[in-house]
Amino acid sequence: MMKSNNYRRYFVFVTALLLVFRATLSAQQPQKTPTEPARSLMRLGFWGHGSAQQHSSRFLWLRDKQEFTDQELLRPLSLGLASNPVGWNAGVVAEFPLADFGNGASLGMAARVGVSAFSATFLGRSEPTRIGRMDTPEPIEYTIAPNLLALTAEPLLSLRLADNRLSIMAGAQISRIIRERTTIQRGFPTTSSVLPEIRAQIEASEAASIGAPPIVPSIMGGLSWEIPLTANGALLLVPEVFYVIGLQNIANNLDNGGAAASWRVNALRAGLSLKFAPEKPPFLPPPPPVLPQPEAPLAKNEPTKAAPTPAIKRTPQKTAPPPSPKNETSSLRVSIASVVGVKRNGQGMDYPAISAEEFLASSSRYLLPYIFFDEQSAAIPQRYVRLRQSETPNFLPENLVKTASPRTDHELDVYYQLLNIIGFRLRQYPFARLTLTGFNDANAEITDGKMIAGKPLGLQRAERIKEYLQTVWDIPASRILARSGGTRGTADAVDAAESRMVEMQASQAEIFEELRYDYILRQLEPPVVEIQPEIIAPKGLAAWSATITQDIRSGNSAARTTAATPQQKNLFAEYLGKVAPTTLSSNLERATAAFPLRDDDLTITVSAADKERNSSQASVKLPIKTLRLETKRQMNLPDVRVGTYWVFCFDLNSKQILVDERIRRVVQSLKKNITPGAELSITGYADTRGNVQSNRRLSDERAEAVSELINAPSSRVASIEGKGESVFYDNDLPEGRFYNRFVRVDVRTPIVLKR
Repeated sequence: MMKSNNYRRYFVFVTALLLVFRATLSAQQPQKTPTEPARSLMRLGFWGHGSAQQHSSRFLWLRDKQEFTDQELLRPLSLGLASNPVGWNAGVVAEFPLADFGNGASLGMAARVGVSAFSATFLGRSEPTRIGRMDTPEPIEYTIAPNLLALTAEPLLSLRLADNRLSIMAGAQISRIIRERTTIQRGFPTTSSVLPEIRAQIEASEAASIGAPPIVPSIMGGLSWEIPLTANGALLLVPEVFYVIGLQNIANNLDNGGAAASWRVNALRAGLSLKFAPEKPPFLPPPPPVLPQPEAPLAKNEPTKAAPTPAIKRTPQKTAPPPSPKNETSSLRVSIASVVGVKRNGQGMDYPAISAEEFLASSSRYLLPYIFFDEQSAAIPQRYVRLRQSETPNFLPENLVKTASPRTDHELDVYYQLLNIIGFRLRQYPFARLTLTGFNDANAEITDGKMIAGKPLGLQRAERIKEYLQTVWDIPASRILARSGGTRGTADAVDAAESRMVEMQASQAEIFEELRYDYILRQLEPPVVEIQPEIIAPKGLAAWSATITQDIRSGNSAARTTAATPQQKNLFAEYLGKVAPTTLSSNLERATAAFPLRDDDLTITVSAADKERNSSQASVKLPIKTLRLETKRQMNLPDVRVGTYWVFCFDLNSKQILVDERIRRVVQSLKKNITPGAELSITGYADTRGNVQSNRRLSDERAEAVSELINAPSSRVASIEGKGESVFYDNDLPEGRFYNRFVRVDVRTPIVLKR
């Protein structure tokens, strides 16, 4: 029945298209006035649609394993659509003309790229089943709610009519599924004969998967009508309607009791586009032909000579004076107005000479003892790295931090190896025990004592981690305790995300001890330069670029007189754009970290091109003087060693340090380096939750709290400050927010000179 209704809808839709096509062919009249500006048939813009889905389905959905019965029962379940699903679509569009038929008709091509989302709800009941001590059999009701998000690409052919205002479009839609969220709820439709303990055992809500294919093809057709919003027709509002016919099942995990299963979705879309129509390039007529000058015939036996040219009447024309070869008012000009070096204390210096120095340094990678889970899920998220058992013999935590120039924003790369680091260390310390406590959030995971699969969700999460350590790392089950911590946190979405976790505690502090390593630190003074270019393009700026490079030359003077080839340059920074910049800021200390230190000048070059393909550039050189470790050792120069320590133990919106054995060990190691002449810098950070002012104050308070914990002499503390909000890590992730709430302590310890 549903299939016949769909065919009837398709027939009505195609008939309506033919009627509109015929009406517009007979009614179209040229509507342009002589004064209307000529506009191209090219269109650029964006669109948004609402959609109503029509589902054609024939499947039983699942074979449910009833874990609550004495024996395993496979029960086919017939499902029907319980609601009229709706969705939304949005994206960008570009249209290009292919052929102009005249009389306001043309053929074109359109390319649409966007995002599509829709959801549906299916409802079904099993046959009445007697469970436990139930007096009478009762059916079990299932509600299945899939939710899909897809990227779509839509290549279309469009026939324009009615002075190119009406478009009839047809083509394809290619959808790539990028997210699937499906929820299955199980319960009883009535409560009359169901005991409370049976209801608590059966009723559940859990995540599932319909097995959406990655690519879903469809065909589509539609109509649109352009309404000018501006007098010159540059901006257009376009009502649109499309019908999309699915060609493939949108789910793979279907069952139909042995028969062919299918689930296809058609959609009726309606909405608006906002488009821009660029102006047509002006038509330039060809220059008039040059007429040959007639010559008088030569007389017989007369020498050749120039004959007088008969007068030719010509219409006098006004000729423009020849253009000046150097017209300063219309030429492209590029210059560098200023280069300012910004020191660490915030002071500026014009056209600075840069000094670079290397130091021995040590740092660490902090291990956050939490694993965070997705909502209503006990599966370990994919971002946490898991190994095969055969890969564990080659795993070494030290290999995760071997680097010559560490970056602060790589902290999470090590954290995502947490399960493997713990497994490795539990092998190292065979008497250490691990306690895993799983938590649920207070938002939606537990209500009125409901559980998933007969166990608290927090306990399931802890057991998943225990299972991984047992099967992959061969850790005996007797050494790992998995338990449920119940519900924690508030119903706030951000707080709930940080509460869906498994907290890990070990009987020995070495299991979660930070990974410490040595490296070479490079410091530049000033570390940042700000460049102020000036670009004047009277004929319109097409593009500009700015680079910071270093020519690699040998030490002899002859080599310094020759230009460096492209292979002899280090590119430290590059900026590109189409709108003239005001100021460019470059962190040279970070940009030069991946290159060897050299004394060759840094070159700042700004280039630009206008819309008539004229180009110009300007450059400035900054001298750089380097001091390497080898030089300091050979000359026995004063030197320091820099140690960096991290304190991450702060709760959300809290300045209180959660002091544990690991923190005590960090503070003890830090104090060993506070020797006479040592200097401390303490810097606090906060995540982006809350307002900027309160986060700046909170970062100050955290830095002060760590200073009190260290209790170093005030004469040794060079600075205590808060930097406010940190964006080193992704603030949309719970672990990212934890790693953004930290205090950094830098200790500069003098190195005793050799005598």
